[in-house]
Amino acid sequence: MIKNTLWSVYDWMFSTMWIIESTRNDDKVDIYRKMIWPEISGNVLELGPGFAASLKFLAHETTNDGSFHVDPNVITSYTALEPNPFMYGRLQGNAEANGFNVSYDRLSYPSDKVHNTVSPKPNM
Repeated sequence: MIKNTLWSVYDWMFSTMWIIESTRNDDKVDIYRKMIWPEISGNVLELGPGFAASLKFLAHETTNDGSFHVDPNVITSYTALEPNPFMYGRLQGNAEANGFNVSYDRLSYPSDKVHNTVSPKPNM
């Protein structure tokens, strides 16, 4: 019980710190993301995505209704394995902003860790 509480405090502290640090980190890492992420296709698995800032670099398309989202003809699915539950709100927000539907799987993984699966929304 105490161990779980300590991990929860740590996860909260890390996610709070990451809100501040991710902007500085993204500025440095985006140079490399711009080179790699546009070439990715198929089923994407990202380990420890944090807030999923990399999604904006995947192949995107504009639909008939003018919305802009990840191209489902290029990206079949995006699975985010993020162990920190305090990251989920922003991760989900970034996923939805990039045209994904989000679902959570708490049953298939040990220690009640959540597995986020986001898949492209159908073309409109």
